[in-house]
Amino acid sequence: MFIRSIPAKKIVPYFKIVLLAVTVFFWGKALITNVDRFKDISLAINIWNLALGSLLYGTSIAVSGITWAVLLRRITDTTISIRSLAGIHIKSWIYRYIPGKVGLILSKISMASRRGISRSHTALSIVYDYFFMVVSSFILSIPLLKSFLPTILNESQVRLLLASSTALLVIAVLAVSQSSLFIKIINIGLQRILHKNIPRIRALSLMETISMTILYMFPRLASAVSFLFITLSVTPIPQVHIYETAAAYIVATIIGLFALFAPSGIGVREGVIVLVLSTYMPFELAVAISVIARLSATVMDLIVTTVVSRKTLFRKMKTGLSLLSRNTTAR
Repeated sequence: MFIRSIPAKKIVPYFKIVLLAVTVFFWGKALITNVDRFKDISLAINIWNLALGSLLYGTSIAVSGITWAVLLRRITDTTISIRSLAGIHIKSWIYRYIPGKVGLILSKISMASRRGISRSHTALSIVYDYFFMVVSSFILSIPLLKSFLPTILNESQVRLLLASSTALLVIAVLAVSQSSLFIKIINIGLQRILHKNIPRIRALSLMETISMTILYMFPRLASAVSFLFITLSVTPIPQVHIYETAAAYIVATIIGLFALFAPSGIGVREGVIVLVLSTYMPFELAVAISVIARLSATVMDLIVTTVVSRKTLFRKMKTGLSLLSRNTTAR
């Protein structure tokens, strides 16, 4: 009864402080862990390739923000600019370090609601976001899976796994393009979380579902290329293994995405990278590359989020000063 009597406006500021404090704790813990691992690595690192790889990783975050913004505008009637929506996505990025992805989801819903977007629409966009990330990543990773799976499974098992995965992919795409069916399925989960039904949304057609899948490939490709440069900063990559190296990062990222217990997939993503890379390079080298890639990503996550947040704050201050100046002139 006491909690219900407290106005939501008074709770929100404290909630933000707690969410930020928890995020800083887990991000700092991740940074310290990776720095300690990095100290054990004695390799000659090409700083230019590492810097370029880190920059491309930061670019992939920005591109993922744009893809989410395009998605949200397609399923709702919002007129908010893609730039502003992308800013919401990027500013919530750092909250991935809270286990369970709770911080990412809550922060995105909170920021979007302040722009007039319903919580249900934002929650649905997050479900769509994860769906398109998985589908686009799977498509890009098929050649890698075809070459890697035979090392741990027999030929008939590989064919069965790829065939069943492809069939599930087709069914999922068709289900999403039939919005009424998709909404009924998602509604069950969101009703339990938000205790309300999803407001009316504009259905994605089959062509829009396919086009969004293609659009979601771009941030995956950007992050894959960034990993290539980070790998090149440590060791040359044989031409026959360039695609496998890039695709390894895509697969590792998606598997890490589903590791809810691991902040930002820490440990899980590195394990997958080592598993794939160690098939054609020394195990110790694969471990070193995975650690360097994680350290680079951890630092860039903070830099990109901070830069976008500062720009938003500066823009708000500039608007406020402009309004204050007009009011003073009017008087």
